Amino acid sequence: MNTQRNASLLDRLFNDWPIWLGYGLFWNWLWLLFVKPLGTAIGVSSSTILLDDRCIMVAAALAAFLLVCPLRERINTIVPLTAAAFAIATIASFIPSVSPALVQPVESVCSGAFAALLFVSWNMLIAQYDSGRVIRIASLALAAASLCAIVIFLLDASKQDMLLSLVPLCSVILLVPQLRKGTDGSSPASKTARKSNASEPIERFEEPAKGSALLKNMPWRLMCTVFLQGAAIGLWHFIFQSVTIVKCSAEFCIWREMSSVFGTLGFLDFVGFTSILGFLLAFALLLLTAYVLHLNFRRLIYQIGIPFMALAFIVISFNGGIVINNDTQMTGDLFVIGEILYTAGYFYVFAIIQTLCSHLIAGKKPQEAVFFSAVGFLLLAGQAVGYLAGAGGSALQVSGTDLCMLAVFALLLGSLILIKGNPIWEDLGDAKPAEATLPRKGAFRIACDEVAAEAQLTPRETEVFMLLAHGRNLGIVQDQLVISRDTAKSHLRNIYRKLDVHSQQELMNIVDARADKLRKAQRTET
Repeated sequence: MNTQRNASLLDRLFNDWPIWLGYGLFWNWLWLLFVKPLGTAIGVSSSTILLDDRCIMVAAALAAFLLVCPLRERINTIVPLTAAAFAIATIASFIPSVSPALVQPVESVCSGAFAALLFVSWNMLIAQYDSGRVIRIASLALAAASLCAIVIFLLDASKQDMLLSLVPLCSVILLVPQLRKGTDGSSPASKTARKSNASEPIERFEEPAKGSALLKNMPWRLMCTVFLQGAAIGLWHFIFQSVTIVKCSAEFCIWREMSSVFGTLGFLDFVGFTSILGFLLAFALLLLTAYVLHLNFRRLIYQIGIPFMALAFIVISFNGGIVINNDTQMTGDLFVIGEILYTAGYFYVFAIIQTLCSHLIAGKKPQEAVFFSAVGFLLLAGQAVGYLAGAGGSALQVSGTDLCMLAVFALLLGSLILIKGNPIWEDLGDAKPAEATLPRKGAFRIACDEVAAEAQLTPRETEVFMLLAHGRNLGIVQDQLVISRDTAKSHLRNIYRKLDVHSQQELMNIVDARADKLRKAQRTET
């Protein structure tokens, strides 16, 4: 039995290789663009995307996230077009006759927009899977990202630039075939769910949610968590760029030890190289906490991930920072350890939140494209706010150590507030990603089951009722259940009669009232 189970797991890992490899390449590129403190300027002035252009990339990415909402139906077409624009801009950057002052801003815009669209597209694709599979994909993606980063840093400067340009293009090459499976323009997730269980109503938004309905459906505590994570990254970047530089005088110097092994690494390369260990640490943490300890989402994020990020700030608060002389020697061992912890904490929380988002989207929450564009926007906006907060603190003559302590306080206080129960966490917070193959029944679904049972609805009427309770119109009902409009209307009349209601809104009010009652009861029990 165990042999068969292991063989089945290996088969799934082999079959998923384009997904976890492509996703890992994207994570590696995302890290180089937005997460690694020194950006993609890996210590050489010839880098195609310099640190000075990061603000352009951030602005372009934020704009792209906002444009995803109105263009969500065409995202499968837009991603290859954006990839082509990025490729053209990158090729132009290697042509000596083209002015860098012209091509670098264009390439930065293309990079930011491309990164945002890849973020949304990859998350939409992975959202179709159950949580156990998503956590496996995330784990392998971290391993793939670390290996890719090691290869990049061991190359010379000219080859680094070329490989950095190929990483996102390889990622999109692996992504596009998966996106094209959704030929009707919908996300692969909803298409897969519809095929896999056509007899049950799909708890997804098939029609665009508008206005207050969309805002109401957003899991705001999770969104606040994403913003908090981004703000911590931004503050870290500011602190990193404000460190003290003096001569290395420590008996044991990490830089001296590493330079004897990796002679091609410059100092700035080494700073990035050490954070690769963070990828591997995040990979180990993910396996330990999700698979060995079987912790739930709530504990993974608020009791492991965010405190782990806070630990990085605590570590560097005891150290003067990076200490170098002529770009050849370095002490600041605690800062290097903090860099590893920071990278590990960020990607650990990133992987868990991505898994939770997939678990969430598999239920009755907002459309995938809108949902993940909101996640990406808040993550990046939080990063900008965190950096500006650090700059403001520095202007007020707040020391780096004090900024670290403020960051620890904000992270831990945020965890304490956000971990509290609410409808989202009552439904999902205690789910375990390594074990959850389907979304747990939340209060809303239980309310639907109870109301249907009390009204003595037939199985087919129950299917129609579930869709109506989620706000679907008759057109959606007949499409998903493959019935005629007359049959749908007949079921609708019978449901109204048995529930003694006269409109869909009254039906939804009954379910909402029952769900609220169940949530209050659950809060009382906990």
